[in-house]
Amino acid sequence: MARGAPRGAFFLAIVSASALALVKTISLLELTLRIAARVGAVSGVIALVVWLTWVMLDVKNMQSGFTLPT
Repeated sequence: MARGAPRGAFFLAIVSASALALVKTISLLELTLRIAARVGAVSGVIALVVWLTWVMLDVKNMQSGFTLPT
């Protein structure tokens, strides 16, 4: 290891080398499906957060006072 190199550089090089050995070749179709799945999952989480925020704030009912749902 060179004198000017940071202390973690050697460990990083070992991790990078072993990570490259574990890389699996995937088809373009699989890559596209994985990206679509990630986008779908993130979109679902965002939609859930927006919906929960909308339900919790419920501005229309807040103006008429608190009532229990019937």
